[in-house]
Amino acid sequence: MADSKSQMTRFATIFAGGTLLSRMLGLVRDMFIAALIPNAGRDIFLFAFKLPNMLRDMLGEGAVNAAFVPVLSEAKLEKDSAEYHRLIGGLMSAMAIIFLLITLLGIAFMPLVADAIQGLNHFMNADAKAIGDLDHAVLVMRWTFPYLFLIGMAVFCMAPLFVAKHYGTPSWSPVLLNIALIACCYFLRDTFDDPVWALVLGVWIGGIAQWIVLTIALWRKVGFVLPNATIFSPKVRHAFYLLLPVIFGQ
Repeated sequence: MADSKSQMTRFATIFAGGTLLSRMLGLVRDMFIAALIPNAGRDIFLFAFKLPNMLRDMLGEGAVNAAFVPVLSEAKLEKDSAEYHRLIGGLMSAMAIIFLLITLLGIAFMPLVADAIQGLNHFMNADAKAIGDLDHAVLVMRWTFPYLFLIGMAVFCMAPLFVAKHYGTPSWSPVLLNIALIACCYFLRDTFDDPVWALVLGVWIGGIAQWIVLTIALWRKVGFVLPNATIFSPKVRHAFYLLLPVIFGQ
């Protein structure tokens, strides 16, 4: 019992430290964006990035961990290393398919957002500039939406890392997005005609960086794992049965 309490305290301390660091850098990021990106570009980026962030909250972090950690913990207790790795690979394959489909559908149907809002603007006598800004926002949304796939696969790695009692990398990895946005905002804003594209590039770099560091941590702490074809195995199905009510709750 004492050992369990010690592990929980260690987990909470590490995650609190990583969250605090991420929030502090998030404040610095917002200050950089506010100071260096024109108001119109900043508003378009914040509007465009809201959707993948919302879906990340719904489908990622809390949902994946709540559903996958119990299934992975139970499988690890069976002490069959090969089967445990196959389970992680099967879950990885299923999550990759789901996030890839959602990302592709989101990109394909994103123009419908503009059509719907323009339909409302018809009744509100919106001016041409507002409609042009909306078209630009939808274009930015299409380029930021792939972040959902990148962060979804990064977040997936957290569940087996938690089962392996490795909390460090998941706690500080969100910092990489803030660092990428700050760096791109400061160094690359003048590279583009519209500085909002520097922020879009920062989103891509941050998402890829998080995926890479969490995948490396997964391979170091759990072993080399790649997607496999066991996506319809009983344990993978059981994990997704647990995932569905969590998503609906979110």
